[in-house]
Amino acid sequence: MRAHILLTPTGHTLFHLLSTAVSDLDRANGPKPRKGRKRATFIEKDLLEHIRATVRSPAFQNEFTVADDASGRTATGRRRIDYVCLDPSISVKPSALRQISATCEVKGPARPTIFKPKTKNYYEQEKEGVMHGIKPDVSKQHERSHGSPQTEHYVFWMIENPDNGEQIDKALARLLARLEADLPSVVLTECARTFVRNDFGELWMFLFRVN
Repeated sequence: MRAHILLTPTGHTLFHLLSTAVSDLDRANGPKPRKGRKRATFIEKDLLEHIRATVRSPAFQNEFTVADDASGRTATGRRRIDYVCLDPSISVKPSALRQISATCEVKGPARPTIFKPKTKNYYEQEKEGVMHGIKPDVSKQHERSHGSPQTEHYVFWMIENPDNGEQIDKALARLLARLEADLPSVVLTECARTFVRNDFGELWMFLFRVN
């Protein structure tokens, strides 16, 4: 992992829209966590629906499907991207990844167990033959960064504060070390972070650029 870098204008737009949506949704849902949660008042699907209903930006789209330029995939191979930033000068819908300003895969809110070495849930989990989680998202973005290097590729994580009150930096360092060991060719660069707080604790948000 690299140290912090300055956000590009596109990265700043992406982080601002996502973090603002999280804060608004968290506040709107009230302080009580969802069932089985330590802190979070919503799930990833809630965020998607909230953004779809409230964000009115032609340069920011969610659940975008586009031809994937990565790793020799053909132009007919298409995969869904959680969120994308579009070049406002392009008036037609992009048909390929290289025509997009930025892509972002979102994960969370993850429980504090994500910081534990053997946890599988939000780190890596198979559902109906497809791998989901933080590790597959990072791997996917790394693949895209090679197929479309002119596009900025990010991951946005929402993680509840550690169970034992441990400092977030120490807990995050363990998670990043695990990713580095599992995906040694990937470079993760932290770009931005913030958090929202209620009576049950903090929900942290992180934006990493993937190369």
